[in-house]
Order: sequence, then C-alpha cells, then structure tokens
Amino acid sequence: MGESDAAVDAGVCAMTAEREPAHGPRPTRPGERLRAVAARVCATQTMERLIDPLIADLQHEYTDARRRHGVWGSRWTLFMGYVVIVKAIALHCAEQSMRALHTWAVADDAARRKTLACAVAVTAVFTVLGQMAVLQQGRPIVGSGVA
Repeated sequence: MGESDAAVDAGVCAMTAEREPAHGPRPTRPGERLRAVAARVCATQTMERLIDPLIADLQHEYTDARRRHGVWGSRWTLFMGYVVIVKAIALHCAEQSMRALHTWAVADDAARRKTLACAVAVTAVFTVLGQMAVLQQGRPIVGSGVA
C-alpha cells in the first residue's frame, strides 16, 4: 500500500461542507456543527487559516483522549477544545475590529484635514473681506485706540 493509499485510509480529507458519506448518515464528529456555523459567518481565508486547523486539532485531540482516557477524559478534552476555539474566534474578531477602526480613523483623519483646511480658508477669506470693507470706509477700527 502506497503513501497516498495510507492517507485515504487514515480518514484524511478536505474539510468541506459538500462532503457526503458513502454509507448513509454517520455520527457527527466533534466540531462539525461549529464549522458549519462558522462557514456561514466567516470568510474563506478565515476558515482555511483559523477555523479548519482548530477543528482538525480538536478532532485529533478528542480521538486521542477517547482512546487514552475513556469517555470522561475525552469530554473534558472536547470541552477545553471548544473553549480554545471560542477564545481564538474572539481574539480574531477583536483584531479585525481594531484593524477596521484603524482604517476608519485614517479615513477620518483625511476628512478632518480637508474640513479644517476648508474652514481656515473660508475664515481667512471672510476676515480679509471684512477688514477691507472697514479700511475702505476710512473709519477707525473700534477698540484700536486711534481717535
């Protein structure tokens, strides 16, 4: 048996939602429901780089714990695996939120600069026009101390 045959026999395959079992419905493996929910919410890149590796690790650890420690040990491993996945998703969401806020802040900075420049220009123009009107009338400026 070659290496590729051994990989197929080991149950290694792509984690896609389209995969259907050949022998009817099978019991769901740990993390499959979570992956289905995440696939609806997360981007493909997030699924490939974060969710799929975490769920594959969860399934591997669960199988190993079931073999070594029995039902209760595997349940604890499963619980802690879900905790790790939820924590990783929360940290990923926080990081993405910070990136979005930074992008918005940069865009807001550009808008603030344009608004400030426009306000300064309009204020300068109206100040000069107002002063020119006063100077053309030849009247002294009130409060200047000139009588």
